[in-house]
Amino acid sequence: MEASGHSSIWSGQRVERTNARGRHTYVPAFKRWIVEQTKQPGVSLAGLAMSNQVNANQLRRWVQLHGQQRPDPSAGDLAAGDGCHAAAALAGSLPNGGRGGHGRGGRTVRRGRAGA
Repeated sequence: MEASGHSSIWSGQRVERTNARGRHTYVPAFKRWIVEQTKQPGVSLAGLAMSNQVNANQLRRWVQLHGQQRPDPSAGDLAAGDGCHAAAALAGSLPNGGRGGHGRGGRTVRRGRAGA
């Protein structure tokens, strides 16, 4: 971020309020601004989130909600489509259809003493 000659750090108010559990409600202008910053070439989403004191997963969610999926260069052709189609294509290529179960068909494997 610094290499491009500008700093992507919000200078205004970020948090509107904090509830009793410590969860923040962010100022809408801040959310719009930070999502726009993710479109800049070479910007690290995690780095941008850290420098603006936002959890990277939270920023990723805001980007998704604003319909601006960032392509993952390591995902190849799957990143070209939307998230749902890419996830479905990936799940279809996984053992057990991507349903988990560690390749055992969803059965529970019990390990214990023989004959017990």
